Amino acid sequence: MAEILVRTVGDANVVRDAFSAAINGRAEMKEVLAVPAMQFERVDGPATTVVSFTTDVPSLCPSWGKPLLIGPGSIRVAHTAEERVSKKELVEAVAIYSNIVRELLARGAA
Repeated sequence: MAEILVRTVGDANVVRDAFSAAINGRAEMKEVLAVPAMQFERVDGPATTVVSFTTDVPSLCPSWGKPLLIGPGSIRVAHTAEERVSKKELVEAVAIYSNIVRELLARGAA
């Protein structure tokens, strides 16, 4: 038995089909969990990036509206034993969140 974890930023069907073709009926393939890649709402200001981490946002959408995913600190250490946020980053986060609220209100998204 082998367990393989694959994280994608695109269509998981491509990876699923490739595994299925490689196995070619010689073994059983069982998908345990599939979390779709997310395209988040964008606002002016903060830089955006693609990351190879998952989020529980797909289980909250669409009932919570268009998702934003932002927070102070580095995603590289988020939810790890090394997670930390400096006071400077917290102060900067207040300004970022305030700007986001103003922009969303201006869009009529409130």
